[in-house]
Amino acid sequence: MTDMVYIDESGRRYTHELVWTRKADGTLDCDFVRHYLRDDSEDCELNARVFYDEDIARLLAWFEYEEIFDGSIFEFWMCNDCGDFMTDDIDGERHIYEGTAICQKCFDDDYTSCYMCDRIIHMDDAHSVEDGCVCDGCYEDNYSVCIDCGEYFNNREMYHDENDSSLCTRCYNHNWTRCNDCGNFVHSDDMCCDDNDDNDGCYCQSCWETSGRDGRPDENGIHKYGYRPELDFKGDGLLYFGTEMEIDEGDVSRFDMSKLSDNFYCCHDGSLGWKGFEIISHPMTYEWIMEHRPYEHVCELAKAAGYRSHETKTCGLHVHMSRRAFGDCYDSKTEERITSFIYFFEKFWTEIVKFSRRKHDFTIYDEVLNEIDAYAKRMCEVSEATPITHKVVDEAKSEKRYDRYTCVNLTNSETIEVRIFKGTLNVNTIIASIQLIRLFHSLSVFDVDTIEHMTWAQIKEYAVQDYPELLKYLAERGL
Repeated sequence: MTDMVYIDESGRRYTHELVWTRKADGTLDCDFVRHYLRDDSEDCELNARVFYDEDIARLLAWFEYEEIFDGSIFEFWMCNDCGDFMTDDIDGERHIYEGTAICQKCFDDDYTSCYMCDRIIHMDDAHSVEDGCVCDGCYEDNYSVCIDCGEYFNNREMYHDENDSSLCTRCYNHNWTRCNDCGNFVHSDDMCCDDNDDNDGCYCQSCWETSGRDGRPDENGIHKYGYRPELDFKGDGLLYFGTEMEIDEGDVSRFDMSKLSDNFYCCHDGSLGWKGFEIISHPMTYEWIMEHRPYEHVCELAKAAGYRSHETKTCGLHVHMSRRAFGDCYDSKTEERITSFIYFFEKFWTEIVKFSRRKHDFTIYDEVLNEIDAYAKRMCEVSEATPITHKVVDEAKSEKRYDRYTCVNLTNSETIEVRIFKGTLNVNTIIASIQLIRLFHSLSVFDVDTIEHMTWAQIKEYAVQDYPELLKYLAERGL
């Protein structure tokens, strides 16, 4: 019984005591017993009994909320996390976190300590790293985000440059190098190369231009491999397409570069024969492509110079699309949508290979198997025990994200590249290939269950309204 004496609203004096009982279900029951004092004596008499668990408001009429639950007046306290009531005698130690009481169970389940400074932190506020969990302060002081994969790593295990950019070891080794002049990071897709340079020939665009290595073309108007001009985006929107048309076995002196529009530029490519090169487009929206039809004159120039593409063993048609068209970088929904996009290629692999104009009987044509496996191999390893599911594709995507020679190449920082198509100088085939990619992009917004139940017939139905070139090509290929 407390030694303190209280006065109620009627002026009567009282003191109180609490009687605790542990019930069969493990919870505590508390009788709040109020003893009123007689005017002529300090002796107490039992006057009222309040069952606390049933009516908290009756206690709040006499005491401040904090006085009831922090253990300063009564023998019990309330866990700030789970709301259960505890007593030190029955329930044992209480933990104090940011000024509030936490029971042992909640502490064990939801709290940890920063492995760097030993500060107690709630799991919701902790950052999971390779060595354990760290608090916000230690996280900000000792960890950095990789500009490629978006994951955090300890600074001592990362590469850093003068621009305060950071790269994890894995990303740096797969996709990046340093500019030979300024030392800053440059992605393999953006680096400018000079094969005759004594310093390995790798430069960022800025140093390439300011140091005199400005990417001037050779006497035929063809740039060195890796040349990257300032991009000229055609049209407005989020989804841009860019193509790499590989051509070979022609006469470069007959290719009239003066007639090539400024929507394209040409580069050498070591995967082609000594007569071959690739014609690369600036980024274009689909609407801009359909309005301006830029590929017609390109194909005419190549044919006029005797070049071929489909009839060679070296040429492919690579189509890039902007990553940001799938959503915000590193967002889980964005990654799910990219997985769905790849899923269409994996689920309908037989149709896709036939669409690409590559032989599809891999068990018979070893030469064809080597060709596809080298430049545009399937992302998933298929067997009867491992059918193609969205989850299987997602796991393969994680494993192959650094392999640029897959059907859908994810190694580029700004684009996703589809590499499966065989080279072509047929304008309708180029447009149909872009339309198929655009169609898969638009269908990737559906939920996973809907996508997993789609059939090839349904894919064609979606194409009926907006993609006549695609439908014509499908009919020609017997698809």
